[in-house]
Amino acid sequence: MQSFNRRTVIAGGAALGTGLVGARYAHAQTAPDFAAARASANPLTPRREYIIRNAHLLTMDSSLGEIPAGDVHVRDGQIVAVGANIAAPNAEVIEGRGMICMPGFVDTHWHLWNCNCRQWVRTTDNRYSYFPLTSRIGVRTQPADAYRAARFGIAEGLLTGITTVHNWCHNTRGPAWADAEISAMRDMGIRGRYSYGGPQQGPTDKIMDLADLARTKKDWFVDPAATDGRLSLGICSRNLVPGQSLRGTITFDIAKRDWGGARELGLPITLHASPKDLVFELEKQGLLGADVQLVHPMFTVAEERAILKSRGTSFASSPIGEVQRPPDGGVVQINELLQSGVLTSLSLDETVAGNADYFNVMRVMFKYDKHRVGEGRDNLVTTKRLVEMATIDGAKALGLEKTTGSLTVGKRADIILIRGDDFNLAPLTNPWDAIVLHAQPNNVALVMADGRILAQDGKLSGIDHGKIMHEVRETNARLAVFADPS
Repeated sequence: MQSFNRRTVIAGGAALGTGLVGARYAHAQTAPDFAAARASANPLTPRREYIIRNAHLLTMDSSLGEIPAGDVHVRDGQIVAVGANIAAPNAEVIEGRGMICMPGFVDTHWHLWNCNCRQWVRTTDNRYSYFPLTSRIGVRTQPADAYRAARFGIAEGLLTGITTVHNWCHNTRGPAWADAEISAMRDMGIRGRYSYGGPQQGPTDKIMDLADLARTKKDWFVDPAATDGRLSLGICSRNLVPGQSLRGTITFDIAKRDWGGARELGLPITLHASPKDLVFELEKQGLLGADVQLVHPMFTVAEERAILKSRGTSFASSPIGEVQRPPDGGVVQINELLQSGVLTSLSLDETVAGNADYFNVMRVMFKYDKHRVGEGRDNLVTTKRLVEMATIDGAKALGLEKTTGSLTVGKRADIILIRGDDFNLAPLTNPWDAIVLHAQPNNVALVMADGRILAQDGKLSGIDHGKIMHEVRETNARLAVFADPS
């Protein structure tokens, strides 16, 4: 007689689920070709000539500022005019009256590969919390799973107004995984950077796969046509402080070889960097520079922040996660970084135990800083400053300030419209306060990335919502058994 335990029951359930779609899924796991030369699996909506009229423009361009009733003219994916009463007789008119028009949000640190794992999160059982859960799933992830999870996350992000993403992939398990996630970014029409990292539970005594890093650059990023000129490449370094075993810790000697290999290829570097005294050690080891982005500002001191400013190193803050930890006195140091002149940006971090609501990222950061600093203080981070961090400062952090982050003539058309007459925003007086204090994803009326309309009125345009959901369910039916820690 066959014996049953919890693991066999879950495995049986997973088998039943995959049986419904088994033949198709088996093909998806063994046959997908995510090579750079492959045509997009999702032909995007065409670029057209548009004129957004009569909107309240938050340009993020210091020379243009805020224009209460203005127009934005877009042609061939580029912003060709910004101002009032622009003549554009051949353009399709998008009526912006009653709306805020601004650049799309720039997220500077998001682990897209595990977005599908939210299905298994349990707040009452630590074995199903973010780190142990995603570590278990990560080692079982196949290229098709990575592709599907990344598309799933990007789809949610687009609907909240994110038009640029830093895909912080600390689960690049081999060439096919890198190709899969870059393909997902290309196929979804978003702008961004793919940061190539090591695999979950991978070896920590060996350098990263620099040969495949070079191959990835050659295949995907030498010819801009491979990614429509929208994507770039970097690396995400493994941790450098002992005690972070689930994500793996490397020595500074190995880091120097990893970072040196990336720098020989001209690629930027990013690192989780919340521990105490890490900036001092990075400086001592000669690793800091303008090509480095650190993540999670929690414990820096004034001398370290002065080092960061002098080196041109930026910091990305993920307030949704950071305000929950740690218990040992760390604080989210966004105020200190800004006061020190360190370039600072915002990020979602992960959407396994949360979601892609970028308005909430700004809102939590504002309220947290207000609680720390005190209402009415001169150094309080303003709502306007937070919106700048979510747009133009994020673009600067990713080296994209000449391409996106503001409504500037010559930049690419990454633009969102936010309805100002929705109940939760009206009556609209101060748009900066409205965005940070009151706005929600369902207020986003239109999302344009690189001159293509990718979302409108809460629905994806030219992207098959049903297909994305069906494929994520297929992937999760297979991975479900591995979510169980027993």
